[in-house]
Amino acid sequence: MAANNTVSRVPDPDFKLAASLFDTLDKKTRDGAGITRASYGAGEQFAHDLMTDTARKSGLDVSHDAAGNLYLTLKGHDPKTGTFLIASHL
Repeated sequence: MAANNTVSRVPDPDFKLAASLFDTLDKKTRDGAGITRASYGAGEQFAHDLMTDTARKSGLDVSHDAAGNLYLTLKGHDPKTGTFLIASHL
């Protein structure tokens, strides 16, 4: 890997934050036997709002596309380099 492509600003995992997010989602979206976040419903909106707030507090850029997908972006040092994308579901 060339020196100019080296990732140098990767944050360490915040396991306490992750546990807190999962606990909060569990408390707010549990419906008895499991967790339900129906598309475009209150549970999904809660998850989007929680992640948006957490991302902004963490210094990430937040955006949405026309379908309502949420994008959280950690900017790199050089905007000319490519993008590394990781996706998941709320």
